[in-house]
Amino acid sequence: LARLRDYKALRSSSWDQSGGNRDYWIIEPGQTRVLADITGPGCITHIWTTISCGERDYLRKLVLRMYWDGEDRPSVECPVGDFFGLGHAATTYFWSAALSMMDRAFNCFFPMPFASGARIEVTSECETKDTVYYFYVDYESYDGAPEDMGRFHAQWRREQCVAEELPEGQNIGGETNYVILEARGRGHYVGCHLDVDCF
Repeated sequence: LARLRDYKALRSSSWDQSGGNRDYWIIEPGQTRVLADITGPGCITHIWTTISCGERDYLRKLVLRMYWDGEDRPSVECPVGDFFGLGHAATTYFWSAALSMMDRAFNCFFPMPFASGARIEVTSECETKDTVYYFYVDYESYDGAPEDMGRFHAQWRREQCVAEELPEGQNIGGETNYVILEARGRGHYVGCHLDVDCF
């Protein structure tokens, strides 16, 4: 916080620029909306959203994707609820250094740098109900590309396993333990959000 830096603080949001009070976007079933399309070097510093939808499990059916520096494949691909730290498409109150959910408001504070641009989009995989989506993406714009900074990645996986059907001595997830991360290259592993549903 004490380090002096040169940047412009900017925001992409659902704010009603006509001066009205319709500060949200409607996302229809099957529709993809681009939340932020940023050109040039910078770093996302905060993402906030609050969502309303009448469809069951909508937090699992809204898929968040993020692309850095013109990527064809997303570096982030995850249901919105899981991305913000909520499993099973259920809401609850929690607060951590990187993620929080309070009063149905989701927050992400992970820094997400990029050298030439960033795009964030959300796709509704809901079947019948529209989604009311409030959001803002705070970011810093730089004159030059950030040096020695990695790119943020987050992926979502699901595996179903019925314990009664496993051979004796075999672990859930197959013959080996469940794989949390398989990666190559240089970076920092920040952690995972693991939810288990026993039924």
